Amino acid sequence: MTKERWAQIGITTDFLIVVRTLGELFRLKHVLGTNFSTAVAALYVGGALIAVCSCWTGVSFYSFRRYMLSASITLGAVLVLLVYKIAAIRLVVAISVPSLNRGRRIEFHDEVGPDEGVGQIS
Repeated sequence: MTKERWAQIGITTDFLIVVRTLGELFRLKHVLGTNFSTAVAALYVGGALIAVCSCWTGVSFYSFRRYMLSASITLGAVLVLLVYKIAAIRLVVAISVPSLNRGRRIEFHDEVGPDEGVGQIS
């Protein structure tokens, strides 16, 4: 395969990652209903932003016929997104599963008093 074809595959992959991420975000919004929050959406939006920036950069270099650089950036973003996904899963599990939180319990309160903080760890 040529360098140009690799660049096209990388750009297409990044674009499909963006579409899948946004689809997953809307699916979660539908499934969770009123329980859907910005905290849930933030992890998906972060991943989508990484993919969008990578796709934009790849298309920019592709238009200047820098195919190898375009392919490297767009396909390298897949590895970055895998690391991001693993880190995001660990964060979600640490918040939602108290037994994995080394005995500490994370509580989130809707109403905060003058001497309380949001997300107190006890």
